[in-house]
Amino acid sequence: MRRFGLKLLLLILLALLAAVGIGLFAHDYPGHMVIRLPGWRVETSLSFFIVALLVTLFLFYTGVRLLLGTLRFPGRVLHWQSGRKRLRAERYLRNGLLALIEGDWKRAERLLQRGAPSSRAPLINYLAAARAAQEQGALERRDNFLRLAHQQAPNNDIIIGIAQAELQMNQHQTEQALATLKHLNDRQPDQAHVQQLLVQTYSQVGDWEAVLQLLPQLARARLLSEQQRHDLEIKAYSGLLTRAGVARRRDALDTIWNDIPRRLRQESILIETYVSECLRINHTGKSENLLRTALKKSWHPGLMSLYGRIEAEDTGKQLAFAEKFLKEYAHESVLLLALARLSLRNGLWGKARSYLHQAIELQPTPEAYRELADLLRQQGEHTEAARFYQKGLVLATGGNRERLLSLEDQQGESNADVARRVV
Repeated sequence: MRRFGLKLLLLILLALLAAVGIGLFAHDYPGHMVIRLPGWRVETSLSFFIVALLVTLFLFYTGVRLLLGTLRFPGRVLHWQSGRKRLRAERYLRNGLLALIEGDWKRAERLLQRGAPSSRAPLINYLAAARAAQEQGALERRDNFLRLAHQQAPNNDIIIGIAQAELQMNQHQTEQALATLKHLNDRQPDQAHVQQLLVQTYSQVGDWEAVLQLLPQLARARLLSEQQRHDLEIKAYSGLLTRAGVARRRDALDTIWNDIPRRLRQESILIETYVSECLRINHTGKSENLLRTALKKSWHPGLMSLYGRIEAEDTGKQLAFAEKFLKEYAHESVLLLALARLSLRNGLWGKARSYLHQAIELQPTPEAYRELADLLRQQGEHTEAARFYQKGLVLATGGNRERLLSLEDQQGESNADVARRVV
């Protein structure tokens, strides 16, 4: 508004200066001009002619401007109206996104939906509204917003598909998300984010072969760090080993283990998984040597626990190897329980009993109580055995240490009383 006033003032000053200039020129050089037309003769001064000509030109220019302005008026009205709609749509989008961030899903959906028809970027409105609808559990409305997004921006189907897959994954619609991502991967195989989402989805459904197949591509594209790739490989091979063990397939279990890269076969978690599955199907021929080699390199409680459950050909040598760890790890109840089991396998009842008492003193566990109770029962100490069975049961069913200590006063009770209390 200020600029318009300054412009008008400048035009007035210029007009005044022009009028003064014309007046001075007309006073000094009045001139004479004759115009002859058929049947007409016009005589006037030159200065008057110039002024009249200028006025005529001004009036003609003004008339043309008025005529053009009248013709353009409807278009300007429409432009003004569309501008107002765009401003309103931008306000809806801004407030809708803020409501989405705040977690006001209902208000966010309403604002985003209202602003979509007039928005310059309706795709954003519809995708954000789809998320707001899903957060309210309205999956039909979510899918409708996604369809509208496809209609408004058909060339952005990859972006819309990624958003759709992420929403499906967040809603635990894993199978639907996998179908969406496979379709996107077929359309654009080199889309990095699609492949990353595929790895996540394949992991959720347990398709470990597909995960391992995708990892080299992601690594070459530098979409995974070395640590991320390493962790995913560990997870995938662990899943394959577990699946083979549950299916009780010895050949498949050994084949998977042999297919694991050498750099990964040194990982304790894979060794632990493989041996655990071998124990499940009573296929422990190579397990003792594998555990021994791994434990020589580094101590691992899980591996030592498995070592105590494996039966080697030379059980005496096996016990002697495990007892070497007492120098550094005598405070580990896992080691003491493993030594107790190995002592039992060697017929060393007294040593086994001592190890079990030490293990329970360090950390009571249902397994240690059960092993000690079994040993006492075999030795004919049925009352003591029942008491330790009871302690193991209390601990296995969520009992605390105070509850265990309260049982210490029950040594003189009969087996029937103990059994009745357990029930």
